[in-house]
Amino acid sequence: MRVWCGFFLLLLAMTAEPFAARAEVPFPNGQLVLVAGDANGVYHQFSDDLKRLGQMYGFDIIVKPSAGSLDNLMSIVNDDEVNMAFVQADIPSWIAGRLRQSDRPGNNMRKFLVKVRTYYPLYDEMVQIVARQGIRSLTELRGHKVATGAQKSGAFLTMGNIFQQENIQVESIPVSGAEALAKLYAGEVDAVAMVSGYPVVLLQSLENKGYHLLPVVLTHADPVYMPAEIPVNTYVWQKEAVQTVSVKVLLATYDYVQDMPVCQRLIKFSDVLKKNLLWLRTNGHAQWQKVDFEYVDNSGKNFLRSHCLSGY
Repeated sequence: MRVWCGFFLLLLAMTAEPFAARAEVPFPNGQLVLVAGDANGVYHQFSDDLKRLGQMYGFDIIVKPSAGSLDNLMSIVNDDEVNMAFVQADIPSWIAGRLRQSDRPGNNMRKFLVKVRTYYPLYDEMVQIVARQGIRSLTELRGHKVATGAQKSGAFLTMGNIFQQENIQVESIPVSGAEALAKLYAGEVDAVAMVSGYPVVLLQSLENKGYHLLPVVLTHADPVYMPAEIPVNTYVWQKEAVQTVSVKVLLATYDYVQDMPVCQRLIKFSDVLKKNLLWLRTNGHAQWQKVDFEYVDNSGKNFLRSHCLSGY
């Protein structure tokens, strides 16, 4: 009996350590770092959905806040720890415009074009400009003060791009959110520009003091901006449909070499995403309903596709 007991104890000792070690590895597929945006924004809510999905399949998704789309782009290139980020599809167009303006364009800005790749296309964000009643068109913003979003945010980038392309000179005030609306109420700015899916929570509670959504119709057709419409009654104070433009949000990554371990993790995660879009639409933010991972951008003004995709 002692022999058998001794054998059993020896067997238990030999097997206990591997089982314990296995129990201490809750994320067998490793870690991926994702840069989102403001803690109250759609990017951050999408990040939470990706984090939950990743955990179900053994990925530890670390979510970091940021100032927005342009800040995210810089993080992808400059921060070795960042693997994914949300960026807007008009960033290449914005960078190209800045390079054309420079007499001596250098590699410092150009690197953001060549080192960033599209992981997956996501949803469309709408340009939404709230203006006082005396301003009826985009061109009538010329010479006025416009809250164009915080620096390094997507709205700041998009509005700068649009105003430059349309040759509309405004006094850009780099504030966003509740601070921007407070300045509108106080008469310190004449309009507030936001770039987001609709409805924007802040605009749902807009004080009805004669403000309206400004139509955004571009005369210089940049294919990265697609015609769109904000339906009537999207906001209780909005009594008619408003024409605007949209820009695609991308989940982007660095231009990793395919045999790198981080690229292999991204390949595995991309397979999880493709197989679980229905789960995201059912359990995640409402904008997942508008996501098509198979969307192909034919504008010729986008980042190249990542090597780190399942089936690449």
